[in-house]
Amino acid sequence: CHIIFVGNSKVSAFEDVLLRCQGSNSLIITEKKGMVNFGSAIDFFMDQNKLKFMINSMNAQKYNLTVSKSLEDMAYRN
Repeated sequence: CHIIFVGNSKVSAFEDVLLRCQGSNSLIITEKKGMVNFGSAIDFFMDQNKLKFMINSMNAQKYNLTVSKSLEDMAYRN
């Protein structure tokens, strides 16, 4: 499994990251709120001075990864 972190300064390269990761076991993590809607599996963001994260299990499954139920339970929900 590869872990790929796409920081705010590299969001413009996000589409390229997605293309390069197709067919691989890659965990894609971003730090811009809402990027789980565009392909990342985990998205870290600040909310009221607290670090929170969202998870998109379907995106993780696209890259042959499984997210545990306990991790999903800790994630932020809209």
